[in-house]
Amino acid sequence: MLLRPVVVEARRLRREMTGVEARLWSYLRRRQLDGYRFRRQAPIGPYVVDFVCLAARLVVEIDGPVHEGSRFDADLRRQRWLRLAGYRVVRFPSDEVFWEGDSVVVLLAAANRDPAEFTDPERFDVTRSPNRHLAFAAGIHFCIGAALARLEAQIAVARLLERLPKLALEAEPAWGSGTVLRGLLRSTDKQARSWNVEDPESLQSTLAGLGAAVSAGGA
Repeated sequence: MLLRPVVVEARRLRREMTGVEARLWSYLRRRQLDGYRFRRQAPIGPYVVDFVCLAARLVVEIDGPVHEGSRFDADLRRQRWLRLAGYRVVRFPSDEVFWEGDSVVVLLAAANRDPAEFTDPERFDVTRSPNRHLAFAAGIHFCIGAALARLEAQIAVARLLERLPKLALEAEPAWGSGTVLRGLLRSTDKQARSWNVEDPESLQSTLAGLGAAVSAGGA
C-alpha cells in the first residue's frame, strides 16, 4: 500500500526525534497531562506537527534555530492553515524546554565558591578550615592522584618560600574562563610574568630545583 508523503515524513521524524522533543514527549505521553492523549510527529493535512491533542484541538510546536529561518514564510502559512482548521497552536523555543530532574553540568569552580559552604568565598585563605572543596571531584569520580598532588604542592610551595621568603607578584595573575578548568593563564607579557624578589639571580636556580625536590618527596 502506498502511503502519503506526509505519513512517510511523520514516521521518519518519529524515528529521528531531537533530544528536546524526546524530553517534552516523556511528559506528554500516556495521558500524563490531565488525562489528555497526545500524539507525536502527527500528520495533519499537508503538515506534520510536533505534538497534537486531537480532543483539545491543541498543537504544541518546539522552535529550534531552523524555525527562525522559515518563520516568515513556511511556518507562517503552516500556522495559518492549522488555525483555520480549528487548532490552537502553542510554540516553545527549544532552549526553554527544561524540566525538573534534567541532568546538568556541575562547575567545580562555582561549587568551590558557594557562600553556603565557605565563609567569605572570594578570599584566599590557606588556613581555611574546614575546607571541603571539590577540586579533586567526589564520589566515584574522585581523583586517584589527589594525595600525590597535595604532597607535591606542599613540598614545592614550602621549598619555594624557604628559598625566597619575600617572593611576591608585581601584577595580578590572569585567570582562565573555562567551564571545566579555570587555572592561571600563561602570559607572554613581561610585566605579568615578572616577580619581585630580593635576589633575582636565585629565582631561576630555585625553580629549577623544585622538580628535584618534588621527585625526592614523592619517592
